[in-house]
Amino acid sequence: MLAVIDYGLEPVHGLAWEELPVADALDPDGAGFDEYSPATLASEGFASASSAAKAALEVVRGLEFLHRRGWVHGDVKPANVLKWHGERVLGDYDTLGHGSEAGRTITASTEGYCPPGTCEGPDRDLFALGKLIYELWSGNSRLEYPSIPSRLTDAGTWSREDRLINRLIEALCHPIGLNRLRRLEQVQEALEAVASGTADRKSTRLNSSHANISYAVFCLKKK
Repeated sequence: MLAVIDYGLEPVHGLAWEELPVADALDPDGAGFDEYSPATLASEGFASASSAAKAALEVVRGLEFLHRRGWVHGDVKPANVLKWHGERVLGDYDTLGHGSEAGRTITASTEGYCPPGTCEGPDRDLFALGKLIYELWSGNSRLEYPSIPSRLTDAGTWSREDRLINRLIEALCHPIGLNRLRRLEQVQEALEAVASGTADRKSTRLNSSHANISYAVFCLKKK
């Protein structure tokens, strides 16, 4: 998580503001602050399934920190994952909300990352996380979901990591809320399997609150 230096309300209009540390620059050799742009996950482009999973795991750690304390980020997306001292951190807390009230108080979530219909609490962040993983892995915009780019469709047989990360995205972004994956620890388990490529073939269960979605998880054997 990116630390908050200061925060408050603007006295005239009552608008909330926050002061955050300056993230790493996209161009470290830039001439000055006028040319500064932060280095974000959005600027890294698409990645292999393994690299996408490693990046997503850093976001999961930030969400775990928030959710454990009853908070919902509300606007999880690659542009809000910044580099700070070389580490990826989740920042931008303008849409932060508390618990089940987050669905009613968060109104500024970015189009395409907000789940369809009514969705309150941490489920909002998990849906957005699925779209973030989709963008990292596919290279497509979240608005193009669920299309798969030709570099993947033309590949013939997918790797075990590609199959698993695709299934994970499907479970997180299911159009019916009751069928979505809702447990962050299961997301972390699947991402770790993709990132490490060290486990034998096994079966895992991706659970939503009202439905069990069983998938075969294929992991490369340890070399």
